[in-house]
Amino acid sequence: MEYYDENGDLIDEDYIDYLQRMDSAVFLNDSEVIKSFIKVEPIYLLLKNKGVELTRIEIKKVNKEFQSIKFDYGKMISIWSERKFNPFERYSFNITHQGKKYSPVVDVFPRNLEQIKPYLDFTSGWVNKTLLEIEFKDFEIYSESEYIDNFQKFDSVNFELIEKEIERIRTRISFLVDKLQLNENLLEYSNYFENSTTDISFFGLNRTDRIENIWSLAIGIGILLGEYKYSSFLNNEKRKYVNIKNVLKNGYSYKSDYSDLKLLGIYKKLVDGGYIEEMDEPNDFIKVFREEKLNKIEPIVWKKVQKRWLSILTLIHLLVNPDYLNETLFRNILGFCFTFKKGKNISEDIGKSMRNPFEKVVLNRKLDERIRKIVEEN
Repeated sequence: MEYYDENGDLIDEDYIDYLQRMDSAVFLNDSEVIKSFIKVEPIYLLLKNKGVELTRIEIKKVNKEFQSIKFDYGKMISIWSERKFNPFERYSFNITHQGKKYSPVVDVFPRNLEQIKPYLDFTSGWVNKTLLEIEFKDFEIYSESEYIDNFQKFDSVNFELIEKEIERIRTRISFLVDKLQLNENLLEYSNYFENSTTDISFFGLNRTDRIENIWSLAIGIGILLGEYKYSSFLNNEKRKYVNIKNVLKNGYSYKSDYSDLKLLGIYKKLVDGGYIEEMDEPNDFIKVFREEKLNKIEPIVWKKVQKRWLSILTLIHLLVNPDYLNETLFRNILGFCFTFKKGKNISEDIGKSMRNPFEKVVLNRKLDERIRKIVEEN
């Protein structure tokens, strides 16, 4: 059966189902993550007024576009971005179906966990671009390109200069987080940042309530987006100039300068390739390379037997580039971070069978090419 709204426009039955589901939909928030939306509300109110004004006819047109793509969230975000719509805005109009009135809402707010990430990517980028365009006066905001242009004006670039720049950007991030009373997790967010995506798992957004905390987070990331991207650029530049050996610390896991998202991609490929068992949480894999206390580490269970030691050592070598100066310490950390069977310590196996592969990797740089490909192509 076909249904029509008050203007005689055809209503898709699936659309009525969608409206009924949206009637009971909730937005996402974790009150322990973002303490108060009030701290960024002045910036939100400034941004709320930016964007395209829509007439009722235009709102219905966008709504029909959403219907035509079956509310595919990625495509919805693309439409919103192409039309330069404000990600904080929502529009509505009225229809009647079988005697019941509906007020369809046209927006791109996330309504489940999977939608948070693309929404946060889009909104934080829009916040950064908009604040740059309106020349925000309360404090200076810089784009990634401005930072990189200034960097390229240096007469000579070396490791010490890059380190000073990294420290300068960390100090600026800390200053802005403190000045604006942003989420304290934003201080270290550059460790979790990649050029094209944001890792929302870092913030633990996993409960349902309201949208304001997502806005608060997007505003914070948007303000610092230039710093985050520049920080990522600097870390890549640092790899070009020196081969830094990461010094091992007694009682702590390995330390890698790969971002969480890079490590997550490597983890997924290792699982898919049958090299390691899937862990309870992907973050357990990441912790092995984040210089965490060893008593907090859930060891990686290595499944694949062929070239087992060479594969593990290759992974550590490429991700960590450890100094190897204290072989006993290296082997001790290895025993806490990897295992061949859940709940089993591999220290005995290390002593019996790892000598030759260890020397191959450390002295001869003979690596497992399969692992190299997983790391370098990720």
